[in-house]
Amino acid sequence: MASDAAAAAAAAAASTDPAFSKYEKMSQGELGKAPPPSAQFFVHEKIHGANLTVICTADGVRFAKRTGLIKATGEAFFDYQTVASWLRPRATALFETVKRAFEAAGGAAPLQVDIVGELYGGAWPGPASSHAAPVQSKPLVFYSPAIEFAAFDLAVTPAAGSARKYVDWPVASVLLERHRIPMAPCFGLAPVGKALAW
Repeated sequence: MASDAAAAAAAAAASTDPAFSKYEKMSQGELGKAPPPSAQFFVHEKIHGANLTVICTADGVRFAKRTGLIKATGEAFFDYQTVASWLRPRATALFETVKRAFEAAGGAAPLQVDIVGELYGGAWPGPASSHAAPVQSKPLVFYSPAIEFAAFDLAVTPAAGSARKYVDWPVASVLLERHRIPMAPCFGLAPVGKALAW
């Protein structure tokens, strides 16, 4: 009987799971088509770590790695829980801000807001780290003895069945800063060729 209850709980959780979309890598051609040479992109510092997306919906906040949702229980994924504890309330507040903006503009509340970033740290040559292993290992970069998070993109899915839309960085950075969500340093705006070579 316990397995029936566990299966029912898993099915209930799956029915409320937010939509997961893998974050596209420009350099690997995952954008679907090549951007025109005149296209401009904001260039951020490359942080060596693991991709982490904070998925915000009216039902709450979930976390995803590059390949899919992180299980709500039992999946450690580089000790992400250490940042989840402070990210969850800030992400919820950001979702509410976006929701109010959509409603003030006369639209329906967005289905989902994704805060895309990098989980990093966990290694330092001086103080001992309490984490089993650093997030990044090749190359080993000493960012912090603690596990950290830095956002580099923000996307909104307006409604079920619609594609997510990325928020222009000047607007995204204001929202992230307002809600005290750390960001990867932004170097500036550049044409696609220069952005990829940066």
